[in-house]
Parts: sequence; structure tokens; C-alpha cells
Amino acid sequence: MEYPGGITNYVRSLAASQLAEGMDVHVVSRSPDGSVVGGAVNHSFTGSAIPFDLSVTENRAEAEALTQLLTRIAPDLIHFHMTIDLSVSFFETFPDRAPAPYVVSLHDYYYLCPRIYLMDYRGRTCSGAGETKCAHCVGVLDQVNTLRRLGARLDVPLPRWDSPKVGRRQQAMRHFLGRAFRILAVSSRVRDLYGAFFDPGTIEVLNIGNDSANRPPYDKVPSETLRVTFLGTLNRHKGAEVLARLAAAVTRPDMTVAFYGRADQRWMDRLTPLGVQFLGPYRPEHIPDIMARTDLGMALPIWEDNGPQVVMEFINYGVPVLATRMGGIPDFVNDRNAVLFDPASAEDTARAAHWLQHVSRDTLAEMAAHAQRLLSPADHAAQLRAVYDRA
Repeated sequence: MEYPGGITNYVRSLAASQLAEGMDVHVVSRSPDGSVVGGAVNHSFTGSAIPFDLSVTENRAEAEALTQLLTRIAPDLIHFHMTIDLSVSFFETFPDRAPAPYVVSLHDYYYLCPRIYLMDYRGRTCSGAGETKCAHCVGVLDQVNTLRRLGARLDVPLPRWDSPKVGRRQQAMRHFLGRAFRILAVSSRVRDLYGAFFDPGTIEVLNIGNDSANRPPYDKVPSETLRVTFLGTLNRHKGAEVLARLAAAVTRPDMTVAFYGRADQRWMDRLTPLGVQFLGPYRPEHIPDIMARTDLGMALPIWEDNGPQVVMEFINYGVPVLATRMGGIPDFVNDRNAVLFDPASAEDTARAAHWLQHVSRDTLAEMAAHAQRLLSPADHAAQLRAVYDRA
């Protein structure tokens, strides 16, 4: 639970909802042993793989230790949410020794892509996994940490030397997913991308819930300015370049664009002269005040963002959205509460900028009226219970 972000927040909320349903919930994560996660007791386990590293780590002792830990807990069912620090040995050996049926939620593309985001070595959006192209994309040199970091710092792709380890990794992931009772895709696009990798018959779409569905009533802070808000992390795959193009194209004096979260300094340096206000990190308890000062939300990923919780937060707070048509975003919005566009299309991006330049307050108010609340964690927990009962 040390990685801040959507999956971490989701698991905390889900654990609390499941405990309220009367389930006996145990969490296994990097948090200290005996600590509490969403009200559930945590069992500490630290994997040997470095998160977001590209090397294919083998560690049979670690795989055995985690299998034994799960056996001691003696669960009726195991639900995997994030496994990015486990070695390939776990995925190879666990399915044959699992102490209980297990389900896997596809919150990210880690089982498909060592880079997790389905963005290739040149920073281009990838359309899915394939043994030959993945071995080329995550080559031998990419798996050497010092070289990978140097290449990232210089923004230069490393020379290509195909890695045979990637094929083994893909076989292990197919084995692990193939033995699961059920694979739960958080959006339709996630289902389609994984379905091209292995048997889609075990995958079902189960949209996740968000705490913002339980928000208390609130009033907008009045303003003469049309306030646009971008929340989260700002880097290239999250849409920094797209935001720069929009900010440069929209010149209306009655609009402000505010960013809350973490941003790479180079993007701050580029976007500040374009009028983007960087207001720093925020915590969950700050969201109601941010939403009260927001007329339009932005979500601009160029990657296939699985199930972006920031979009759910905007919609649940009655805030219309300007977003890219990527990943799970279309699952959570409709043409009455959002405007979607293709970030890879210059023409489509120009249309989005034109809309932003001319959109009226009346139009945004009408869109806000159609921003009906989505699932809560309790709603989602009830749906999961049905899956658990079948298992």
C-alpha cells in the first residue's frame, strides 16, 4: 500500500466496504505487519522485483514464502489487485499450489506489459502484447537499470537487443491468469486488450466504485471565471503534451486552468507561461473544496488508462469532463456529460480546443445536470460478493 494512486485508494475503500458487509478481510501488502488497511489487518510482504523496473526477476524462495503466507491465512478466496513487485517465479508456481480459488482484477496492464502503461520504448501508445514485439520493446539493455535510467534521463531509446526473458514472462502470466476463477476487467477496453492476449472467456467487465459516489451535498463557490481543473500526475503519458496544445490554442480571458498534483518540472516550466496554474499536491479530503471551485474537469491520458478514478470523481461531483477517448474513460462518461477526443489526431484535438474556446456556462451547466453518480465502493463490493459466491 506504499504506492499512492488509484489502486491503493481503491483497495482501502474496498476493504472497508467488505468489512461492513461482514466479510473477514486480510490485506497482503508492503505496509508494516499488523498495520490496518481500510480497517483490515495487513500482512507485510515485500517482493524482490523492483516496481516499474523492466528486468524479469526469478526468485523461487520468494514465491514459496508468499504461497506459504497465503496458506497460513487460510482464505476462502484470494483476490489479486497489484502484483508489480513479484518475481516471475510466483506466477509460474502459484497456480498449481493456490490454497483457495483466486480472482484477478485488471487495474493495469502489468500482466501484458513490463512497462505497465502499454507505451513502447519510443513513448508511443501500444495496441497490445505480442511475444516478438514485446521482446524487441523490452530488450536486454532495457533490463539493465543504469542503462534504462540513463536513456530515460537523456530521452533517448536504447539500442535494440531482443530479450528471450520476455517470452518466459508472458508464458508465466498466461499460466497465472489462465488458472484464475475469474478475471475482472475494470473497463471494456481492458477486457478487449487482455482478451487478445489469452482466452477472453474468463474475463468479465466489472466497473469499480469510488468513494466520491458517497459525497455529501455541496455548493459551488461562485466565480466570474470559467474554472478548468486537471488532477493527478502530470507527465507525458498522463497528457502533458495534450494539455500544452490545448493551453496554447485556447486564449479566452475568462478561463483559468488549474493543476493539482505532482508534475515533472520540465512540464511546469513549459505550461506556466501558457497560463496553467500549478497548485501543488492534494489529499482526498481536499477534493470537495477543489470540486466546488471547478466548472470543467480534464483527463488527458495518451495511454489506455484502465479505469481512471479522477474521471469518476469529476462525474460524481457533478463536474462535466473534457477527456481523451482512451482506455476505460468511455465506460464512465457519456455524450451528455463529457466531450471525448482522440489525442493522436491533430484534427480531433483542434476540435476539442475549439469547443473549449467557445463553450458557454449554460452548456456546462446542462452537462453537469447529466453527470449522474457512478458506483460506490459498497455497490462494487456487492457485485464482487456475487463473484466470490460463485467461486
